[in-house]
Amino acid sequence: MLKYLEREGKKDRNAVAPTGSISYIRSCTASIAPCTERVEIRDYADSRTIYPMPHLTNENSHLYVEAYDLNPYDMIDLYAAAQKHVDQGISMTLYVTNAWTTEQLAKIYIYAWTKGIKSVYYVRQRLQTIEECVACQI
Repeated sequence: MLKYLEREGKKDRNAVAPTGSISYIRSCTASIAPCTERVEIRDYADSRTIYPMPHLTNENSHLYVEAYDLNPYDMIDLYAAAQKHVDQGISMTLYVTNAWTTEQLAKIYIYAWTKGIKSVYYVRQRLQTIEECVACQI
């Protein structure tokens, strides 16, 4: 196959895998995406699934930085660097808290666009706890 591709002047095709859901099944992290949470809980209708990050222990949990604790500009830079080596557009997820303003979101979208990100596919929002939310305490 490689000789055929070379003869036809075609390059190998590269893609980024696996996605979040597939990575859970394979006991690995989702490609270049950060860990959403050290232990992610997903609720589906009448069931709940708990996904601890691969190889997570009490001794190494400090090594697993959650996506909501990362600088989103650094994440965009990482995806932009990877995008140069991938034939498909990488679909990126932004992780924000409900403390983010519309202005902050607009700035991050513009930054992603200027860095060549093809798609910000999801914006996942982590809600603050009652203790963190001043307005909720009143």
